[in-house]
Amino acid sequence: MKTLNNLHRVHGHLALSSGERGMQGFKTRRKHKRGYYLSSHQHSPFSETQSCSMREQSTCLYTQNLYHRDIKYVFPSSSHHSPTSWIFSTFYLLVVVVMCLSPVAAQNGEIKQYSFELSIREDARIGSVVGEVRGDRFAPPYNRRIRSQATDNRTLNSFAVDLATGIVTTTDYLNREEKDLHTIILTYMPSTTLQFVVVEIRVLDINDVRPTFMKSSLDVSISESAPKDYKIPLGSVRDEDLGANSTQTIEIMSGNEDNDFILEVKNSSNVEKILDLVVTNNKLNYERTQLYTLVIRATDGGGQYSEMTVNINVLDQNDNEPVFNLSKYTVRVAENVTVGTQIIRVQATDDDSGNNSQISYSIDHRTDPEEYFTIDTVTGWVRVNKPLDYETRSRFALKLEARDNGKTPLLGTTALDVILENINETPANISLRFEPAFPNGLVPEDTPVDTVIAVVAVDNSEADAARGQMELYKAAGYFDLRRSATSLELVINSPLDREKDAHVDMTLQVTDTGFPPLRASHAFTVVIGDVNDNDPIFSQSQYTATVEETAEVGQEIIRVNATDKDADVNGRVTYSLQDGSQHIGWFTVDPMTGAISTRATLDCEISPNPTLVVVATDGGDPPRIGSAQVTVSVRDVNDKEPEFETSFYSIKVAENRRVGDCILTVSTIESVCSVTRRVGFGSRTKGGEERVNLSTDRSSGKRCVRQSRPRRSSINVSSPTTSDQCPANLEENYSLLITLSK
Repeated sequence: MKTLNNLHRVHGHLALSSGERGMQGFKTRRKHKRGYYLSSHQHSPFSETQSCSMREQSTCLYTQNLYHRDIKYVFPSSSHHSPTSWIFSTFYLLVVVVMCLSPVAAQNGEIKQYSFELSIREDARIGSVVGEVRGDRFAPPYNRRIRSQATDNRTLNSFAVDLATGIVTTTDYLNREEKDLHTIILTYMPSTTLQFVVVEIRVLDINDVRPTFMKSSLDVSISESAPKDYKIPLGSVRDEDLGANSTQTIEIMSGNEDNDFILEVKNSSNVEKILDLVVTNNKLNYERTQLYTLVIRATDGGGQYSEMTVNINVLDQNDNEPVFNLSKYTVRVAENVTVGTQIIRVQATDDDSGNNSQISYSIDHRTDPEEYFTIDTVTGWVRVNKPLDYETRSRFALKLEARDNGKTPLLGTTALDVILENINETPANISLRFEPAFPNGLVPEDTPVDTVIAVVAVDNSEADAARGQMELYKAAGYFDLRRSATSLELVINSPLDREKDAHVDMTLQVTDTGFPPLRASHAFTVVIGDVNDNDPIFSQSQYTATVEETAEVGQEIIRVNATDKDADVNGRVTYSLQDGSQHIGWFTVDPMTGAISTRATLDCEISPNPTLVVVATDGGDPPRIGSAQVTVSVRDVNDKEPEFETSFYSIKVAENRRVGDCILTVSTIESVCSVTRRVGFGSRTKGGEERVNLSTDRSSGKRCVRQSRPRRSSINVSSPTTSDQCPANLEENYSLLITLSK
């Protein structure tokens, strides 16, 4: 370099050069990249600098014939130079200053510089010992600590040097991210040689700073047609820590399930990395994903991390053409269809959004130049635009179009075949013929299942009705149609029941194969003939009736009723009394009405509850019968006087019987009627005879001694019978002979 007394390295050693040889003087304010130098205008030649051999981290400098006058140094104008540049620039100035101040060093021209390095963690406490400045060629005590540009205020405030011991300690908290290298210059002059010790203190990094994104969140929009490797700038992530403590990994944590993006990381400096989000080979698809929310994480070597959220809004592009739901449509249309009739609706969809998905329909008129058909541009309904004629043209092959509303519209197509059908104007003719065994459709209800009762004939000159669809309606499950080799037959499908359905009204419908298919129908009735298959049934299985025994002959006492589900003569019922009924001679029944009446005098004492069996017989051949039981209760009338068991009682009584002793009990004969009547007993003696003093208990009929008599006596005792139910009191007498004995 052509600078005055500049420091530079020669083969790894430090030396002092005199500048360009043969120089007679120096220009004022000659600019150098490290600063400006001012020198006098006198010619001051310098001899060449000679360098001696150097030991590790030291350089010895020798200068000869050095003349100095009015030399000044201006510090560099910018602050972007490295710390080492500051050190040697400062050292140059110190050499000049010290030579001016130290005549001995100047006369001898011998100056030495040594370098010494220390390190300390940035989390060291205030007062921590950094180290001792001591080497093979230098040792404390030191003369002074020099202040220079290399030892700025931050260094002066952060470290203290004990000149006597060479111990360096911290006086403030350190921050490697603010300043990682501090320089302290000590002077050392054990003899006539001036020595400098440049102490570099390197602050060691700890993981005390987490990675930081320039932005914690970012919202961007990107077209779904973005090309491969399209980049989205995300800014940078910064971590002031160094080495393993700096940012180690940057990755997408979530939101990238389809792997549509990757991260591209570039180093901007030791502490800063530039991030770009890159679209991968997988093409973005708005129809698949409209919004991505990516979470990006930066992690340093100590596991500390920070995250950034990137919201990517995918913008739709018209990249999907409309697609019909069918690649080909087919519709059949009658040739007499009315103009304006909607015959088919087609539909297409577009996976794009907004205007890009709006569809309008049209017909390629090259396929329908005469415009027989039109299509609604919005709904897709195809309509008949002109009268159609099967004989002129029976088929149309149309090409339908669906066009979206994008800036550059995309088109989808499909085919439509319109097939005209000849008009079938005459329906089929249906005839039904009953088998001879079933004239006029009268079918006995006991006709077996699978019996053919009629044959159906179908005729149609325009369409093949015989091959069409034939259906039987309202058959109630009894009948069905069956095809044979030559005809269509009406057969019995399940057992008939006239009592449930006396007749079945059916309709036979035939749909031919013409277009449009025409239907013909034929209504007919099958009458189910009755068979005597039901017994007469009484409304009650047991009847009861009550009648007084004094009822007159011919008096009606009850009316029974029986019904038969069969029809006509099979359901006509007559009544009779079954032989063997109790006292059947007392009663009679009307054969038509079922009224039961008396035909003789009744007697409760003979039979208080006679039982009759009434028989109902229908008019079938053979007839069927049903029966019911009638119990008649004959009510008693008080028309009988009480009867003693015997008309004469004879007893012997000892004369010494005590008073109160009962010597006889008399009783009456009960009637057979169900009504029990109260009987009262009494006594009286015949006139002229000696009385016997006996008492009679009226309720029990007991005769007891009331007073003893030693004589024979004959006593007639009357015992009247009384009852509240009797219209009059009747009495009967009996004779009692009592013989007294000692």
